[in-house]
Amino acid sequence: MSKALISFGVKTHAQLLEIALPSFKAFADRHGYDLLIPESVPDARPPAWYKIKALLAALETYDEAIWIGADLVIVDGSEDIEVPADYWQAMVNHHTADGEVPNTDFWLCRKPMIPYLSQVWESKQFIHNGWWEQAALLELMGYNQQLRPNRVTTNTELLQHTYFLENGWNVHKWDMVKSVHPRIQHATMYQDRAAVMCEWAKQAESGWMND
Repeated sequence: MSKALISFGVKTHAQLLEIALPSFKAFADRHGYDLLIPESVPDARPPAWYKIKALLAALETYDEAIWIGADLVIVDGSEDIEVPADYWQAMVNHHTADGEVPNTDFWLCRKPMIPYLSQVWESKQFIHNGWWEQAALLELMGYNQQLRPNRVTTNTELLQHTYFLENGWNVHKWDMVKSVHPRIQHATMYQDRAAVMCEWAKQAESGWMND
């Protein structure tokens, strides 16, 4: 199976990507991913939207592609992600004060996701939504985002083919379900993300990256 790991960093996220990138490279090398970092990102939409274009491009060639955000650090990449073959996508489902929040900052997609990714891109009503492309995806999965707490109101085919990873694959500060084994730490919601990520990067370099 051919696999790609994709990321990019725009503006302030470019610095964060520099911190995270060694852990991405080590994970890709260990588990047989091609690491793809686009040379440039358009600015017609908020940058998060362009993960959709990057995933669509990768799935033309690869059997599966993982997007990993620039503000994540792989603190334990000794094991690869395992997702059963009959699932089309996989991510962590955070449990927050806003309800359920499936998070696309660590997001595995397989070829059946191509039409859904295209629908997400065409969901222009969400371009400036605070959750951007994630809001469009959640609508396709059957979440009613007008409700609080956020929750599923329609059991869609896409939801049925979504695999929810253990929370250690995307540890979020506000997740009320704490991981027993952090694998990827997510710096969102930290005041000084670069400083926090530098600490995580040191942890990775002195740990699994040198095994």
